[in-house]
Amino acid sequence: MGYLSAGAITALAVASVGFHIYLIFVGLIPNLVSRPLHLALVLPWVFVIGDAATGWRKGIGWSLCAIGLACSFAIVFWRVPLEDQYGSLEG
Repeated sequence: MGYLSAGAITALAVASVGFHIYLIFVGLIPNLVSRPLHLALVLPWVFVIGDAATGWRKGIGWSLCAIGLACSFAIVFWRVPLEDQYGSLEG
């Protein structure tokens, strides 16, 4: 079942479902926030929990997950400068 405890997996599942239900009821959230957070919630399922590898492949999975999480949170953190650089439609 992966390399995380059952409590961590349950917490990740609750956070993922809660975030997506929140998105349904809140309405419009900037895409440079909602999409990276969605990806950040999916990455552990793909690279850590769903991976049955051992040894060096396990380390690669954790590394890819960490890199993806860092990039996702960087996009959320620097959302305003990214919008200023590339522009966005408003209204």
